[in-house]
Amino acid sequence: MPWAEQKQEIIKGVEITKMFDPQGKLLFRPPQGRLNLQQILFCRSQGITILMWTVDSLDYNRKMEKNAILERLKNIRFNGGEVVLFHDDNQVMLDILPEFIRWAKSKNLEFAV
Repeated sequence: MPWAEQKQEIIKGVEITKMFDPQGKLLFRPPQGRLNLQQILFCRSQGITILMWTVDSLDYNRKMEKNAILERLKNIRFNGGEVVLFHDDNQVMLDILPEFIRWAKSKNLEFAV
């Protein structure tokens, strides 16, 4: 993807996160966790924090049943500060996310943008 398009994607993502937390940090998670120098320098110049995930939900794994994905997440030891990666392009995420949120709240885990 050309740099101009990458830059627009970063700006678009920041604008979306600001809708959820207008006073919060400006955040950017690079697609597939891949960064290049232009992205890093641009984010730094704009005060955008680059955020990487620490727990992969595996919601994209079509060989795993929904309940297996959810149980796997429930068995992870969350100590605070983890970033759980869910993908917005599949039904599995839509199906398990509400239950994961209920479970996390029952364990007094908090969510932040």
